[in-house]
Amino acid sequence: MFENTTKYDQATLYAFTDVYSRTVRRTRYRLHRAVLLIAGGICTVEGLFLLLVWRPRDFSSMVLLGVVLVVGPCGVFKGLFLRRFMARRTRKNMLHVGECHYVFTEDGFQAEQPGVSSTYRYDRIYRACEAPGYFVLFLDKEHGTVVDMGGFTQGTADGFRAFLEEKTGKPVEYVSLK
Repeated sequence: MFENTTKYDQATLYAFTDVYSRTVRRTRYRLHRAVLLIAGGICTVEGLFLLLVWRPRDFSSMVLLGVVLVVGPCGVFKGLFLRRFMARRTRKNMLHVGECHYVFTEDGFQAEQPGVSSTYRYDRIYRACEAPGYFVLFLDKEHGTVVDMGGFTQGTADGFRAFLEEKTGKPVEYVSLK
């Protein structure tokens, strides 16, 4: 019915991460980012304040000061670039392949990578999302796959959207990416 080949490049991983952080794990992502930015900011300000004001310094106070001045900016940095860190972790957790070939049939779909073949039923799809240029199919809150709209070798993206809604019994949610 439908065949697709998706290349897992940087843009694909960013799209997956963005859809993931805006749908399935929206609250967790926002909370994670807020904690990193707030805790990092507080540690940085506190460390700078202690560095300027606190005069009697023994070894333990210097260690505490050093830890606070290292952890604070690292937290702020990770909070600012959390999206990139998530995309990097996604790439690290994936098999080291550059592309995946999908075959969508009436009963389910098959994902083929060099040396690995996985078959899934449509009732296993937890949530289906559409982003500019990609379909993202979540199997649960932690696992998903990306299908490139431009990678269809058989069928079209519009036909696939209707097919997916019919097979899953759920609407394909549109997610805009910034």
